[in-house]
Amino acid sequence: FSADQLVFVDVLTTLNFGPNTKHHPAFHRLRSFQGHGPLVNSEFYPGWLDHWGEPHQCKTAELVTSEFSSMLSSEMGKIFVNFYMFFGGTNFGFYNGANMNNEPKYAPDPTSYDYDAPLTECGDTTEKYYAIRQLIKKLRPQLIDESIMVGIKNSTKKSYGKVKFSQMVRFTSLKNIATKKLSKTSLLTFEDLQQDYGYVLYEKIVDNSEPNALLDIQNPRDMAYVFADDIYVGKIYRAENEKLKGTYIQKNFHY
Repeated sequence: FSADQLVFVDVLTTLNFGPNTKHHPAFHRLRSFQGHGPLVNSEFYPGWLDHWGEPHQCKTAELVTSEFSSMLSSEMGKIFVNFYMFFGGTNFGFYNGANMNNEPKYAPDPTSYDYDAPLTECGDTTEKYYAIRQLIKKLRPQLIDESIMVGIKNSTKKSYGKVKFSQMVRFTSLKNIATKKLSKTSLLTFEDLQQDYGYVLYEKIVDNSEPNALLDIQNPRDMAYVFADDIYVGKIYRAENEKLKGTYIQKNFHY
């Protein structure tokens, strides 16, 4: 899309960017097609989200406050800034989600959405929080109420120690507890099954005439654990786009 295609009459356009982006060229670009209205960074990123298999994302307090200070004292005039995220959080259950640019680059998120935010996932204040607060106190002192910080301290953390699991379900028992069973000639997707999230057990009896055949699941969504005769033989993962090969397939094939 070109810039003029993104302009709507009487609708304010805002920008989203983090401390690695300088606000001057960003807002000058905005002004080139929206000549009036307040300047708003609707998502200023003090951290970033995590992906499985990657290090925890971090942005230093110095980096964040440097660009934040630049926006609050900009010669371009008043700039409104909203932090995303200011308070880290948690995506419970299966609601963590994923990011994907181009296949096969699939990047699932963990359930933690700490985001390296000024206030952590568990609500603790951080060096970054106090640095941001001190900057606001310096440049916008009327916004700071010192009384609300009296008695504020981070919560005490404790270890659970060793946790002993007393219950389990074996793979061979899954068919007995399945909530719904179907027999079809073609492979049904989660959408076909009206299954929003969770797990589906697929089973097929295969011909063992080609013991070295490749098991290729086209576009798996998102990970398949493969069992042959109730023995785990491997996985097929969307991000890796690999196939399984071997002589393990006998009669019953599950994934």
